[in-house]
Amino acid sequence: MGHEQESRKSEMAKRLEDQGHIKIAGAMYFVETGVVEFIS
Repeated sequence: MGHEQESRKSEMAKRLEDQGHIKIAGAMYFVETGVVEFIS
C-alpha cells in the first residue's frame, strides 16, 4: 500500500473516531501465547 493510500485511510479512521463511530486503541500481540494486551 502506498503512503498516499495509507494517509487517506488514516484520515478516514480519525474522522470516524471523531464522530464516535469507532474507537482506535493501541495493543501488543504476543505471538508465543496469542495474548493481546491493550495499551491505554
